[in-house]
Amino acid sequence: MKVLYISPQIPYPLTDGGKISIYSSIKSLALLGHNIDFFAYAKNTKKNEAYDELKKICNPYFLDIDTPYTITGAIKNLFSNLPYNVEKYHRYDILPVFDKYFENNKPEIVFLNNIHMAWLYDYIKSKVPDAKIILREENFEAFIMYRFYQNTKNLLLKIYSYIQYKRLLKYETSITEKFDAVIMISQEDEKNIRNYNPRIKTFSIPSAVNTEVEKSIEKIEKKTLAHVGSLSWEPNYQSLIWFIDNVMPLLIKKFTDVKLYIYGNLANRNIKIPNDFKNNIEIVGFVDDIKKHALSKEVLVVPLQIGSGIRIKILEFLAWGAVIVSTDIGKEGIDIKDSEHLLIANTPQEFVDKISLVFENKINKQEITENAKIFIKNNYSFEAVAKLLNYVIKSVK
Repeated sequence: MKVLYISPQIPYPLTDGGKISIYSSIKSLALLGHNIDFFAYAKNTKKNEAYDELKKICNPYFLDIDTPYTITGAIKNLFSNLPYNVEKYHRYDILPVFDKYFENNKPEIVFLNNIHMAWLYDYIKSKVPDAKIILREENFEAFIMYRFYQNTKNLLLKIYSYIQYKRLLKYETSITEKFDAVIMISQEDEKNIRNYNPRIKTFSIPSAVNTEVEKSIEKIEKKTLAHVGSLSWEPNYQSLIWFIDNVMPLLIKKFTDVKLYIYGNLANRNIKIPNDFKNNIEIVGFVDDIKKHALSKEVLVVPLQIGSGIRIKILEFLAWGAVIVSTDIGKEGIDIKDSEHLLIANTPQEFVDKISLVFENKINKQEITENAKIFIKNNYSFEAVAKLLNYVIKSVK
């Protein structure tokens, strides 16, 4: 079947959860034997490397479009009816590219990835009226904005984020009604969006991860922590700062030699480390082999306070055999249990207590990590997700 897939970003290299999620969707579709034409916004990306990798599973086309968040753009958006993180993706200069594409191509299924690309629905319907159009959402974006509004202490940001939340909620719960199917990657998000609009035709399909991997780290560095995530995503940045400010002082008091390593795209963020903690926190940034670096640490921490969807990095690290201590929000959307697949902590003291269990060898780490690997393999393999996608496609045809 001919499939057109349009994305707000190139899903390669696989450096963050969003890219991994998009890549997993395309690869799962490819496993079903579909012929996929993939278009993506692609400014400032290693296009040659991405093209070579994506060519293995689809026909990639890159649009020279950049959509940065800017203060000027955020201020101008106050005079718009659209939410900012939707409006900035409205790039009508891409339409001539698709005009030409539709002259010679009539896809039967069109996937639009994320609410950012939903604006293309009416245009695509005018070009291929018989095509079934599916929206795939990685998050219920309105919920993320609402949680940010609840958590931020800055008065101006609180007002701005509330405005954005109301706009997002109205936009997201109305435009999604048009689609033949809306795929949410977590059951929680599917339930939440349908609570606002029961007419939305929703399905819940998780992102897949590579489950054919083995943990191959020879030596674990004792009393070490890893935080992995792109700080360009506000919830990651906010949760890291919360962990440094609230958890690290208590941990250092108990384990003076504990060390936190911070991995991922730093996005020019300001990470203030108290002078007393200089020896306990190391900002590493992006590394080529995150598996090698992060798995050499004793605990992976996921202190998310804000979020929606599924944390793809948790799925990956569970598949790799990492010991994870996460908030409930961090593991939201994944049916895993405290002390069976990972450890749950929501307050600073709970983080200290759960990390202490690992450092002091008071839990069976091998049993927990093996349980997690089996769970991920059974539920989040490319093959498992392909079967679910096939069901959705058959449902709309």
